[in-house]
Amino acid sequence: MCLDHRKRKLFVGDQAGRITCINVKNGARMKKFKKSKKNRDGMDDVSSLYYWGGDGKNMLICSSWDKKVRLYDDNAKKEQDSKRFTMSKHT
Repeated sequence: MCLDHRKRKLFVGDQAGRITCINVKNGARMKKFKKSKKNRDGMDDVSSLYYWGGDGKNMLICSSWDKKVRLYDDNAKKEQDSKRFTMSKHT
C-alpha cells in the first residue's frame, strides 16, 4: 500500500491483483483500478505500489508476481482508462 503526494488517498493492492483507492478521512472507496489478468501460474499478487504525483501527472506504479510493472493514471475517471503501460521484464 502507499499514499498519494497529499496524503489523502490510500492505494491498496491485494493477492488477487486488485488495486483500490480509499479516502483516508472517511474510509470510503474512491476508485478501483483495472485488474490484471492471471498468468498461467495463477500468481498475480501485487507486491509493490509507488505513487508518483505532482504537477498534474498523478501516476501509480505497480509491480506484481506475474513479473510485470504497470503504470496507472490516477487522473482517469473510468476504470478501463486507468491503465497506461505494462512492462513485462520485471524479475
